[in-house]
Amino acid sequence: MGSKLIYFSMAGSAKFRYYKGCRCKICFIKKVVKNKLKIGLFSYSKVVKLERFLYINQFFKKMDKNLAEKLVDELERHPRISGISKDKCIDLLVPTKISRLDKSYENIPENDQLLKGVYFDSYSYLSLDKVLRNGYFGIYKLSFLKDNALVRDLKNNKDLINIMSQCEHPFSLLGKLETYDLEDTVDRDLFIIKRPILVVPEIKDMKKVLEWEDKNIRHYKEVGFSPFRHLKRISRAEYLSY
Repeated sequence: MGSKLIYFSMAGSAKFRYYKGCRCKICFIKKVVKNKLKIGLFSYSKVVKLERFLYINQFFKKMDKNLAEKLVDELERHPRISGISKDKCIDLLVPTKISRLDKSYENIPENDQLLKGVYFDSYSYLSLDKVLRNGYFGIYKLSFLKDNALVRDLKNNKDLINIMSQCEHPFSLLGKLETYDLEDTVDRDLFIIKRPILVVPEIKDMKKVLEWEDKNIRHYKEVGFSPFRHLKRISRAEYLSY
């Protein structure tokens, strides 16, 4: 009876849950411990020590470099991206804390890089914003306080959630591509196109991803007079008319 009590009070706690299908070492250890508790092989004191170790360890685990390199390789394959600095992207991803499974994503520190291959009066900046947990991204409820509009829209997209959940790689990437376009006229109007970038590793058909990205593209035009110029959102049709 004692072991059964420990099993429900310790292994059933929020800190001690493991996630079926996850291949990380922490979830594997939790699964083994939970099974041993169920048949009474572990003592109460041993469980307490293991739980404390796992709880502390989850806040310090960083992304494995091999996983980061795989994500960057997939980013490089994205049809809207060219000329990225792979080393810079990897250096951004490796320090990311990825052990906490009570969150659907982790924020990446503010960053951007000027993409190579720009020409004429147009140039683009790429920023990596979030590391998404493929297996759990769709199971967490929407949070209007923590999730921005883009994340909420992605969580509501059942097709993409299904694609992410079936991915063997544990993570995906959400970023942003900002293109600055100077109109070739006397007034030299500035336009900014903001496009989300979603990277799901080993995806064979990019159609659903590109459709979602296209739906969330935002166009802006700089208006007003110096020094009071500001950005005004415009429609795609209005942008193409210039």
